[in-house]
Amino acid sequence: MLIRENTTKSSTSIIISYLIIASLLCVFPTETMLAQSISSENDEGSAFQKIALGISSGSQALIGLDAATNLSRNINLKLGYYFLNFNFAPPDIDASRFGLGKKTLLVDSKLSLNTIGILAEFMPFSSNKLRLVGGLMVGLDDGVEVAMRFKDDFQFNDYLIKAEEIGTINVKYFTETALYPYLGIGFGRSIPDRRVSINLEVGTYLRGRPQFEFSGSGLLEDNEHLAEPLEEALKSWQWHPNASIRIAFRLSRQSNDPDILEENDEFDITPPSREQQVSIPLSEQQESFDTPSRRSENLEEVKANSAYLELNGTVFNQQNGEQVDYIFVNVYKLMDGKPKELIRTGRFMQGTFKIPLEKGHRYEFRLEHHLFQVLENEVDLTNPFVDEKLDLNFTLEPR
Repeated sequence: MLIRENTTKSSTSIIISYLIIASLLCVFPTETMLAQSISSENDEGSAFQKIALGISSGSQALIGLDAATNLSRNINLKLGYYFLNFNFAPPDIDASRFGLGKKTLLVDSKLSLNTIGILAEFMPFSSNKLRLVGGLMVGLDDGVEVAMRFKDDFQFNDYLIKAEEIGTINVKYFTETALYPYLGIGFGRSIPDRRVSINLEVGTYLRGRPQFEFSGSGLLEDNEHLAEPLEEALKSWQWHPNASIRIAFRLSRQSNDPDILEENDEFDITPPSREQQVSIPLSEQQESFDTPSRRSENLEEVKANSAYLELNGTVFNQQNGEQVDYIFVNVYKLMDGKPKELIRTGRFMQGTFKIPLEKGHRYEFRLEHHLFQVLENEVDLTNPFVDEKLDLNFTLEPR
């Protein structure tokens, strides 16, 4: 006997999946999906600045849909709906292995493993390619149903028992709780650096002790007592493995997105002019041009008192020692006890860049190229005797 599909539950599951995705798109700020202006408040490490949609498939779901966003630079939040619901008929079973003669068992099965996932991801390394995943899976119409019946009639001496008279035995597997803790490890970026990424994930979730429910018809009625010994035999079968592959599509744009920045484009907080940087009283200016020696001394004083310096950077390929063809540069000002502030970002060709920086502060440079690993380097300009011009070389390791 075929098991009737619970169409109401299936329809409800699909509706829930649409509501989840729609709510995520409403909750997350829609302006992050557009090109954003670069400011101190628009830091890549700030919460909800990066958003991606993912589609996955694996042992946990035939199709999974999710939305991911960042809570910080190395922590992501992912909400998803995972759909695995279909009927299937395994190959017929030879009943002789159970001592029932040369008879055939027909089996019909229904699999319903639809879940909602609320997961957090921690990336311990700056590349964000390795993810430690943990969270909670919520089961919807979650279970497995199996129905078995004989294909052939039974002959006992002169007495014939029709297969229909023997009847059908039904077994349902489920768990007492619908909340399943999940632990896993992922490889690849959950939120792409560019547009698309492919990532793998393996893990396991705790479904709890299995429960079984028996029912039947015809001569196979009154078999509920079979559930208890089966539950005892499978009581340790509580952890279920998961392996999946996922394709992610980034919705929010990065400050270094090629579609936002043209060649050598740069967004920054413009530093004050030289007249604003160094203010010399008029009397001292007049005196400084009295003699050549006095003029030379005054120029050295202007250099020492300048509030800004020019940093010249050159970026090399570690593998061959050559300059890279382009580089994305994000510059952050580091302040004790405060979040770092993004003050400048841009794309520079030929791997060279010139950036004016205010003295007396520490800065973090984040250099990105699609063929190389991200490099983060700190530059300390708190030394009062730092020169007016600073030349630095950076080396990138291939991915």
